[in-house]
Amino acid sequence: MEDASKLLKIIPLIVVIGFFVLGIVLHSKREKEYEETKAKKKADDQQAAAIATATAIDAEIEMANQAVGMLPDIDSALSLLRTKYGWRELMETLQVHPLQLKLLRTLHELEPHHVNLPNMQADRYEEGERRVAKVVREISSPYDDIGFYGIDSFAQEPTAEMLRGLVSAGYVSTAEHITKNTRDFECELTPDGAALLTLDARFSRENTAKSYLRRAPCKEARKIITSVMYRCIKEVQKQSQGQRA
Repeated sequence: MEDASKLLKIIPLIVVIGFFVLGIVLHSKREKEYEETKAKKKADDQQAAAIATATAIDAEIEMANQAVGMLPDIDSALSLLRTKYGWRELMETLQVHPLQLKLLRTLHELEPHHVNLPNMQADRYEEGERRVAKVVREISSPYDDIGFYGIDSFAQEPTAEMLRGLVSAGYVSTAEHITKNTRDFECELTPDGAALLTLDARFSRENTAKSYLRRAPCKEARKIITSVMYRCIKEVQKQSQGQRA
């Protein structure tokens, strides 16, 4: 009877412990199911994102190829590309960045084509270089980046190095070689440079909402679009030669 009495006393404790253990087991099971569901959702989301990205890339490549097929009709080819990309971004496929485009436009307006530009590689800074350096120091980018990319990459106005890039790309020629201490430049637009500005005048659309597009081509479509831009430059030259003839 005494043993039975003791057993009756510990039964509630056993039941409590049983419920406690069962609760732990059920909680662990729910946690495991939650983690499995979470992992599956993450995998599904990643797969969906990958599919969406691949679809978007395919669409850009298809558009770029459509533009190729429209050539030599420059208006149709570039008007198609301008429905998706900003003019600045299209120019950057030719390695012509915004301040270089500004410099090209300035040269086009000047007669003769003479410019004075800060030369950030100069042995001794003058007013122009000090002005650019002051602006660069005030920007938020870490100074380590400036050292890595070069001070011209952070300038807020055209510099001699940007002109050098246009010369290397074949859009501008200079009367003399650009040296690290040169600031005054006698320039001429090359046939490619003049043709590029003709395209700029026709497709930049600076007074419309289209000019505010800021979408750059994906890297898979970029090479095709670059070829379209180069072919448009050559087509403009061909048209100009035909008009002169």
